[in-house]
Amino acid sequence: MLVLTVVYAGTSLLFRVSSVEQYLCQGKPIHKAFRASEGVKASRIQVIITTEEYMTEQEVIDKTNKVFEESFEIEKERLVPEANIFVDLGLDSLDIVDLIVALQSSFGVKIRNEEKVRDIRTLQDLYQFISSIKNDDSVKNS
Repeated sequence: MLVLTVVYAGTSLLFRVSSVEQYLCQGKPIHKAFRASEGVKASRIQVIITTEEYMTEQEVIDKTNKVFEESFEIEKERLVPEANIFVDLGLDSLDIVDLIVALQSSFGVKIRNEEKVRDIRTLQDLYQFISSIKNDDSVKNS
């Protein structure tokens, strides 16, 4: 994902785009189209373009499932949101340590020993947890 932040008169507008093509508006970059449509002086706009760590729910699910497939050789068909990580997928406490390391590496996040971590039982719980820490970090870093 790309993030286009347009700052004008102390106000930030954040555009999330998945590709350069989405960054264009009628053949012009979004911020230039914004400038033209709003009658804003070019010198008064600050534009920041960065790659973003924000992930959609489906991107989190796909990436998490890939960790289970590659690290624990669990078949894709078994990776359903309601699957219990311990009962249905057969992970034990030692596997959880490996899972945390793999998830941290895959998502580029730190997973701390928090209350929220202890409440994770199903894949859906894990998806929501990863989404919250991943996307909270991207908002803080924006």
